Amino acid sequence: MILQPCDLAAFYTVAQLLEKITAIETAITSAQQSMQDTFGDTQATQTVKRQSLEKLRDELAVYIKAYNLKTGSDCSTADLIAAKYNPSLPRI
Repeated sequence: MILQPCDLAAFYTVAQLLEKITAIETAITSAQQSMQDTFGDTQATQTVKRQSLEKLRDELAVYIKAYNLKTGSDCSTADLIAAKYNPSLPRI
């Protein structure tokens, strides 16, 4: 479950949000450098997998939106659904 930006903005201070953003960016950098590390010796092998870049980027976007809300930046967006829609004309 990912928290909503308005919830994060209400809970964290600006400094805490910046710390979270920095931590997520560090995790993204680490994940980009190596997606999987393997350590082994003659007796055992251990594999460590990095976090998903997509999930980290999604989490980063949420924290950046929360930071924008907290600092008063305008971060609203709009999606264009349809243009020049006329139901009386047949579709070809």
